[in-house]
Amino acid sequence: MEGEVKEMSPIQMSGIQRVPSKEEFVQSKGASVFMVFLVMLFTSSSVHAAKPTVKMTASPATIYVGGASTLSWTSSGATTASINNGIGSVPVNGSLAVTPAMTTNYTITVRNGIRSATSRATVTVKAAPPAVTFASSPDSILAGQSSILSWTTANATSASINQGIGTVALNGSRTVAPAATTTYTITVKGGGGTVTAAVTVTVTTAPPPIASLTADPVSIYRGQFSTLTWTSENTTSVSINNGVGSVDLNGSVAVSPTITTIYTLTATGPGGTATDGAQVQVSVYPAPTATLTANPQAIQPGESATLSWTTANADSVTLDNGIGAVELNGSMTVSPAATTAYTLTATGFGGTKTASTIVIVSSGRKCYAFIPDSTDKTVRIIDTDTNVLFKTITVSGTGLSLQGVAAEESGVYVYVADAGLTSLLRIDPLTMTISNTLTLTGNFQGKPRHVPWLRMDVMFIRPAAFPFGIPIWGNMWATSARSRPMKTLARPFDWSKWNFQAEPLSRDWR
Repeated sequence: MEGEVKEMSPIQMSGIQRVPSKEEFVQSKGASVFMVFLVMLFTSSSVHAAKPTVKMTASPATIYVGGASTLSWTSSGATTASINNGIGSVPVNGSLAVTPAMTTNYTITVRNGIRSATSRATVTVKAAPPAVTFASSPDSILAGQSSILSWTTANATSASINQGIGTVALNGSRTVAPAATTTYTITVKGGGGTVTAAVTVTVTTAPPPIASLTADPVSIYRGQFSTLTWTSENTTSVSINNGVGSVDLNGSVAVSPTITTIYTLTATGPGGTATDGAQVQVSVYPAPTATLTANPQAIQPGESATLSWTTANADSVTLDNGIGAVELNGSMTVSPAATTAYTLTATGFGGTKTASTIVIVSSGRKCYAFIPDSTDKTVRIIDTDTNVLFKTITVSGTGLSLQGVAAEESGVYVYVADAGLTSLLRIDPLTMTISNTLTLTGNFQGKPRHVPWLRMDVMFIRPAAFPFGIPIWGNMWATSARSRPMKTLARPFDWSKWNFQAEPLSRDWR
């Protein structure tokens, strides 16, 4: 019936294998022109569409574990595409990187409506071969030195090194010190096979060290310095004994030993040890010497005297009484207003030495009495102008017996006879000190006297008598006033007029 045909929808008619006529579309109730057009397209594609095609490849087709392969595909006549193994929908044409953990078959399915097509690509997964890098640093060493072996591996399960080292960690380092040139080989194993790598450590013989040490100057005085200078070759460390210690491989240092010292340089290197020595001779500075004189030694007020001095082994010289520093040797004029003692001080590395002199200033002649006292071993000097004790000279020694006093004719020196020690004590009246002791060769008693007829200043001393006062005739002893040795004069002489004991001697001294 015609009314029933009009009530059919396009979907219900999708299974009818014909295209509705124009009149049928117009007569249908509630159907739009748009829906009728869609039905026509669907019915036409379902009846007339061709089967789709697809092609998929894997590149590379074989990979190692952890590697990647690219799936690429092209299709025609397909509206949808999908790949298995969890990939899902994909464009109908395209590519995709995959990293399977094991060999995997990938299948792509394309469709266009109710028709479909498939393609398959297989990615084969293999275990990766092991890899290793092996190095030595340094590659060349001297005998006795060391080198470091270092290595890294990949895709490995075990590693070992020959030359007695054995199994090692898959990644690490090892210090070696071969005595001769040696090749080290590392063997690495893994699921993908076995690989090896080798390094060679070249060993050369080290040259012996060379060392030289000198001292300049080689001789010094205590307190001075000498410079030690050294050079070395083929060394790694250098030291010097006697408190110097470790030093640079080449250099110099100043030393000041207090005694003669031998310094030893020790240089050490891969080729052994070398030594060298240098001696510094140390001498003690000689002690300074000094003399000081005044000429004249006695002056009137307003007059002048010349101080003269000499020194040796001194670096500086000074005079007191406000004079100060002077030349090491020299002279100068002084005019003291009163009697003045001058002291010269000479200083050097060997110490200090002093020398003194006195310049006596007097307005007239002075008269002193020299009184020897055998009891308390002194010589008392009296100022006869004032009758006051001017000075007491104490004579040291045991067995003293001061028995007499006399003066030279010129009035320069005073002599005191010491019968106990058989000697003459010479007193300088300008300084009022004992300036010399003349030892005699025989016993005597009495006092010395000056006898001008011998044509020189000679002091005669009466020999000691035998018991009962019997005088001795024969030899007599004499000494020169200029400190000449005692002499024996072989001529008889009447000693009776010389026989008297200690008595004061008064003379005028300016």
